Amino acid sequence: MHRSILALALGLGLLVAACSPGAAPPANSQPTAPAADRGAASASPAAATPAPLNLEVAVPALTALPWPFVVVRDGPIGAQYGIRLDWTVTETDARSAQALLGGSVDFAEAAMDAIARAVDQGGDIVAIGGNMNRPPYALAVRANVQRWEDIRGKKLAVPDLRGGSTILLKLLLGTHGIREEDYDLQPLGGTPNRYAALANGVVDGAILGQPADFRAIDEGYRILGYTTDLDYQFTTYAVRRSAAEQNREKTVRFMRAMAAAHRWLHDPANRAEAIAIGSAALHTSPEELGRTWDLYFGQNPGRVVPLNAELNLSGVETVVRVLAEQGELRDAGSVQRFVDQSYLDEALRTS
Repeated sequence: MHRSILALALGLGLLVAACSPGAAPPANSQPTAPAADRGAASASPAAATPAPLNLEVAVPALTALPWPFVVVRDGPIGAQYGIRLDWTVTETDARSAQALLGGSVDFAEAAMDAIARAVDQGGDIVAIGGNMNRPPYALAVRANVQRWEDIRGKKLAVPDLRGGSTILLKLLLGTHGIREEDYDLQPLGGTPNRYAALANGVVDGAILGQPADFRAIDEGYRILGYTTDLDYQFTTYAVRRSAAEQNREKTVRFMRAMAAAHRWLHDPANRAEAIAIGSAALHTSPEELGRTWDLYFGQNPGRVVPLNAELNLSGVETVVRVLAEQGELRDAGSVQRFVDQSYLDEALRTS
């Protein structure tokens, strides 16, 4: 009886000692984390996933250029980053910029020259990432054009008279001694219109992106040259500057997803899936899109399509210089007037 009482008293004493503030933990126990650390450690991946973000973007045409958007919308990136995305096809880069300025879309794929013109005219718009940094546009021509000199006096189909691909065509022809007054530009809008004009003999040549250039090759047209070697920032990811400043988190999330889509597209392990979802969304054949993947990501990794959706700043300088020389910018100034990579920088730091 006395031994039982003594044991009970000893047990109670040990319990009180263990619960006192100054007590050391038992030898075999783990230190208890602070409350804030415990919350972070116990948070499940689902709890850390941000609320879905619904975004509307503008794209000039359903060529291979919006392929990263396809990866976000129809591939694994949207679900991974909580992005629900849809697009509006605008036909030209200028209209993509206008849709963005008008507030009907959240972000836009638009050529750098369209962004620069809009900014120079007081537009509340800025390029925040690179979509296509060294564009591989092709000049497809009919049989009556065998050499660069044969371009003189010919009709060439372009989207419009001022757009980025038109500037690229002029630069390409200029490197071969062909002046602007030597040929006749026909503004015909999107790729289908330009290709139809080429096929029907309305024009002698057309500036084509992928995969329309592969179709032209298969149908017997000559590719006189590509614009890949031109140091020229072509298409960008753009946003209203004021909207980005007011909702920085939204813009950072968008760029985080776009950078992830660019990296995903570069991975050879994803080639088959990229072609499958791309051909369905962009209304082109898997064979043509496979050739496009090989050109962009196999033969020119990180060069045509940037690995992390970064801008080619020297290419931006080229755009600004060309526009200023053509008298299309009132105040060229620094390229920082037209670009802001801080959102992408933050997205990459926090990925």
